[in-house]
Amino acid sequence: MASNTLGRMTDMLFEELERLNAIDATDQEALAAEVERSKAMQGVAKEINASAKSQLDAAQFRAEWAGAKQAAVPKVLGSGGE
Repeated sequence: MASNTLGRMTDMLFEELERLNAIDATDQEALAAEVERSKAMQGVAKEINASAKSQLDAAQFRAEWAGAKQAAVPKVLGSGGE
């Protein structure tokens, strides 16, 4: 089962950088395809980050409202929380 955390997403983005770096610059077709792939990954990563921030903000608000000293950490942050 996939681990859907920001840490795993970061790993995938670094893997994409490695793929981009490994492409022969003279193979324009392969380079263009990989650049398009990386743009798609970047767009999805931005949405995941925005979602994670919203989840964290909600957890912090909920903790504040309940008078808790610490918010539950959202699952996407890799803590095994909510």
